[in-house]
Amino acid sequence: MKKITSAFIAALLLAAVTLPAAYADDIIPPTAKGHPLILGLGVTYNDKGYRGYDDDEKWNPVPLVMWENDKFFIRASSAGWKLYADETWEVAAVIEAIDYGYDSNDAEILEGLSDKDMFVGAGAHVIFRMPNGIGLKGTWVSEISDSDNGYEMRGEVFYDKKMGDWLLRPSAAIVYDSDDTVNYYYGVDESDAVPGIRPAYQGDETVNYRVQMALGWNPGGGHWQLFLGGRATFVGNEIDDSPLMEDSTTYMGFLAAGYRF
Repeated sequence: MKKITSAFIAALLLAAVTLPAAYADDIIPPTAKGHPLILGLGVTYNDKGYRGYDDDEKWNPVPLVMWENDKFFIRASSAGWKLYADETWEVAAVIEAIDYGYDSNDAEILEGLSDKDMFVGAGAHVIFRMPNGIGLKGTWVSEISDSDNGYEMRGEVFYDKKMGDWLLRPSAAIVYDSDDTVNYYYGVDESDAVPGIRPAYQGDETVNYRVQMALGWNPGGGHWQLFLGGRATFVGNEIDDSPLMEDSTTYMGFLAAGYRF
């Protein structure tokens, strides 16, 4: 048990090096069996929907680290310990980073506000896969970096389809954010309010809806692989009503190349 715990901690520490630069693992198709480690580089586009959000902030270079064995995994922005896993089920304790944060100089509407750290949460997920490629995933993570003390729950349905050298994964998800999470990232305290520009705002818990497509290209089954994907999130009313927000839909894209070892 001591060895398992030490290995899990080591996996989380390795993931922590890449988590701040990466995004949710479900936008990247899974690694192939027999190739447990992928290292690479990529770029992300992330429009968070804030009013006047700086275009320069939407594009970021990112490292790509994916590693997996029978017990542990690092999948870009998440790392976990498989408590149970077979061809159908995966139950795991996880830690993950979600890039909801911002710096006050990212947009004029944010000037004067304190910088907001990204959401780093710990919890668990359950994945159920059917032989026809359809799968279900449920995730619960609670914030552990003392930034917002909130939590997030997600329910997702996905479909894995192999087409030659391509692996496609379309998916849709329902995302629940607690009131602490909504207020931390989208609320405005009375002391930070600017009359006529940025009124005080306190949101409540909300439900968001997400659709996305992820693709992996592994030409000839060799060592190199290309990952790309896109996501649209339709935010709930409690986020959409925030004076910080300009759009009710946020967008994220990802492109990376990795080498399989």
